[in-house]
Amino acid sequence: MPLFNSDLDHSQRRACILDLPLALSSMGVTLARSLSPVMELWVVRELWHILNNPNFYLERPELLAPIHVEVGEPHPDRAIVSEITQALQTWQTFRREHDLTGLRLFWLGDSLQESLLPRTQHSPVFQRWEAIAASLDHQLDNSREHPSNRPLKNSQSLQNSLFPLAIRDAIALTVCLESAFVLTRQPLIETEENATPDLCQLLETWGIPCQELSIEHPSVAMERTFLQQLFIQMGLAHLLWQHPKLIAFYISAPKFQAAIGSANVPQSLVPRSSSGTALENPALHQPRVWSQARGFWFSL
Repeated sequence: MPLFNSDLDHSQRRACILDLPLALSSMGVTLARSLSPVMELWVVRELWHILNNPNFYLERPELLAPIHVEVGEPHPDRAIVSEITQALQTWQTFRREHDLTGLRLFWLGDSLQESLLPRTQHSPVFQRWEAIAASLDHQLDNSREHPSNRPLKNSQSLQNSLFPLAIRDAIALTVCLESAFVLTRQPLIETEENATPDLCQLLETWGIPCQELSIEHPSVAMERTFLQQLFIQMGLAHLLWQHPKLIAFYISAPKFQAAIGSANVPQSLVPRSSSGTALENPALHQPRVWSQARGFWFSL
């Protein structure tokens, strides 16, 4: 049987997926400790694979970077490698001194038995997540075979490592969970004020367009204020002022959401697609189910 956390009632909490690069940043442990009491906080299984093999990745931290990193000195991307190394060491220290189950993090593992679910979720979410993740493999394979079809905005190549797999799992989880969003951030070494998150750059190579939402829009402003208040409540206001900026990311996948009977993007943020009506026996494993998917993001 899967593990369940029974300490808290999560029925009224927003589901938030902490993406892998953010978890492996200088903010990672702080965010995990502070947000789990006020959110239904999820991580991808790749995080546990990494933390269970810390020595391997401490020797090869560039494998965990969201972009291709040159390992030679000098190079500006060394800041990325340095931050990942420090984050791994922080996680190691935290694991030695604390029981990670006390963080109240949830995840879907390699099997249902290796997953930790809140009491509000049931085993069907695992099967849905597996099917959605498998359908994204086609998008991932296409981007590997035809990398020049959709060049990245910052002209840096996303490396063929754990990052694409972690994003695949995070996006599949976001679609599965009602009203879920991904907490990520802008690229570490990017200087542009509105730099596109690495997550969005990768999704665009998969044929999923992403759009920055105006924080002046009333519904976006409401959602942004709600999330900011949670950060302030938990003593994290200083993280809202740092560079790179934290990003809230949402995905609209009408065919999936119609199939599972729930929409995971707050409907006030984006208009409902005319094709988002219920589907009978959708073939979730077929790549065309992503043809109408779109990502949306705004900075916190």
